[in-house]
Amino acid sequence: MQNPMVMSKTLESFLDIRKECGAGRPKDWYSKPGSMGFPRNWKFGDEGWLQTPYVTISIITINCIGFIVTMGVADWKLVSLDENSLLGPAIQDLIDSGGLTSVNVICDGQWWRVFVSFFLHAGLFHLFFNMLTLWMIGSNLEREFGPYDMLTIYLSSGIAGQLASAVFLPNSVSVGASGAIFGLLGAQWADYLQNYAFFHELDKLAFGGVSGFLMLFLTTTVLVGYSLIPALNAFAHLFGLFTGSLMGYILLIRPRVEVEFDKIKTDSEGNEVLLKRTFGQKVRVYLAGFTIFIELLVFATLFGVDDVYEACEYCKYLQCFNTPAWDCDDYLVASCSFEPFGNINVCTNLDPDFEGDCVLITCLDGSVHPFDSFSQPTAADCYQVCGPDHSNCRDD
Repeated sequence: MQNPMVMSKTLESFLDIRKECGAGRPKDWYSKPGSMGFPRNWKFGDEGWLQTPYVTISIITINCIGFIVTMGVADWKLVSLDENSLLGPAIQDLIDSGGLTSVNVICDGQWWRVFVSFFLHAGLFHLFFNMLTLWMIGSNLEREFGPYDMLTIYLSSGIAGQLASAVFLPNSVSVGASGAIFGLLGAQWADYLQNYAFFHELDKLAFGGVSGFLMLFLTTTVLVGYSLIPALNAFAHLFGLFTGSLMGYILLIRPRVEVEFDKIKTDSEGNEVLLKRTFGQKVRVYLAGFTIFIELLVFATLFGVDDVYEACEYCKYLQCFNTPAWDCDDYLVASCSFEPFGNINVCTNLDPDFEGDCVLITCLDGSVHPFDSFSQPTAADCYQVCGPDHSNCRDD
């Protein structure tokens, strides 16, 4: 526990900064012209920015319930780590419980999967690390800006991440809250960049002298770098981060005071507040909203092409780029189910020229293909058999 004397001096320093910026009392959150505003819930005590983050807790609970439902669909069976390295059920069980695939969304019109899928997880490891990160980022954002802004950013980023998955990974199953969580991280960047002067003063008091910018930069670098490891869904992460930052520019604004103090309005609780934004803030809001519109327009356009990587040649580098440690061609992944057969006749009935150990691979579009494998097919094998795009219902 922190020394009470240190805590007292820290709070005094916080109040001194507020007085210099024109704040009349601790529960006020406006500032003088030209300076950065303070959090809307800037209060010391048992309420305000120290309140319990009920929305974050609720989201974590819903995600846990979603995993329980998925395991129920799977009859409480965990497949081997070779088939699911995240300690979870089979691919088909993820689809049956609401996982997103391009075939289900584009061909079958099951758009509800775009929303449901980011409340599901592929395994216990997936669920644990996502919920831990969500608590660390989401609870702080909710305490500072309130539950409504935090929830709006979370949902919009999650939807954007899943739309990106459906567009750029058409032959894979997508589940998980990663896109939504990255969106919360992007919103923190928007808050920091818009309110640099405020955080610059705060950095002098917090983190033992370590810059808040440095901590945010290191966190983002580690998470984005992790996303670019082959076989991970980097599209959901990056588009979630991008959308969350734009939503942050729209929602996470700390208003500046531009009128005389006697014109400041009073809310229903008697607190003096001001909801006026500067011209620069308004411009950023409009630009962010327009960019989100363009993002959705790009998604809609790419949904209609046969090969997304032919239409967007450089988009593949958002998912993977070659390094001395790996070749991206070795990590072209897809989701499929498979069934081994000891009798080769099962495969030769589909392909008379087939030779080897008979394994039937079922792609996401329902097509069945014989495959020669001594062991369980990998995600790369699924890609080899099923191809880069099996949402071919457009041609039916």
